[in-house]
Amino acid sequence: MMMNLAPVLLFVFNRPNHTIKLIESLKNNELSSDTELFVFVDVPKISASEEDKIKNRKVFELVNDIKHFKNVTVFRNEVNKGVDKSIIDGVNRIISDYKKVIVLEDDLLVASSFLSYMNWALNNFERNQRIYSVNGFMFPVDYRGSDDIVLLPYTSSWGWGTWIDRWGQFKFDEENRSTILKSKQISSQFNLPGVDYANMLVSHKECWDINWYFYVFKNSGLNVFPTKSLIKNMGFDGTGVHCTDIEFEQKFHFETQLNYSVVREKDITFMINYIDYFDRKKVESKSFFKSILSKFIKM
Repeated sequence: MMMNLAPVLLFVFNRPNHTIKLIESLKNNELSSDTELFVFVDVPKISASEEDKIKNRKVFELVNDIKHFKNVTVFRNEVNKGVDKSIIDGVNRIISDYKKVIVLEDDLLVASSFLSYMNWALNNFERNQRIYSVNGFMFPVDYRGSDDIVLLPYTSSWGWGTWIDRWGQFKFDEENRSTILKSKQISSQFNLPGVDYANMLVSHKECWDINWYFYVFKNSGLNVFPTKSLIKNMGFDGTGVHCTDIEFEQKFHFETQLNYSVVREKDITFMINYIDYFDRKKVESKSFFKSILSKFIKM
């Protein structure tokens, strides 16, 4: 597959075991040896425990020893930035030169087709200004349609990519953030069953992912998703600062392959099934939403 490959940005902190697993899964991708890798290492706060500082040093040593990729560049923060500022600063730093990026955090695993899918989508949807991002994760939605690629109005922070012209216009909208709460119709469109994104947008003002979703939502944007997940989130094991040990179902296989098709409109059937999935989980378990929200919004 010959194409203009996007660089991969990897954000790590203090989980060496997770980082190793992610890197190994990336290496198993066909395009990995031709892909440039940029690793951003955040550092612990001064008040952090000695154990966390040791883990952070192990992560730094680990990423400095990464081989196999076309090129590996490691950046280490001088002070603790936290995940939100780290991601924003890191994307800004690289996307200005490469015009597009693929972003991963250290608690993810990727399927062997992840880089092929992401680069195909970033190249084939680039000129469609309605599309704001490409995403690799999908909840286990019940879907029996023929398309493996769908467009949805939602965003995801678990394995995603975007382009400079879309990311470059993104900003935290202080002026209009609270207006979403004033309209039940707008907030209901913004939310999912059991997931009150509107209130989180106001109460978690520094979170990049909920603000990114709001930015896309305001512009009636769409986002590319696979119907079968190419990402597994390993962070539901109680490790890390914002992690929970509550289990939730993920359907993921390293060998998952997709049939690519350049779709141009929302798949209404898939959207209905997507919303139904959250509706069912709302009835089944409140702990499901506690676990999901703690990961999305970094509570």
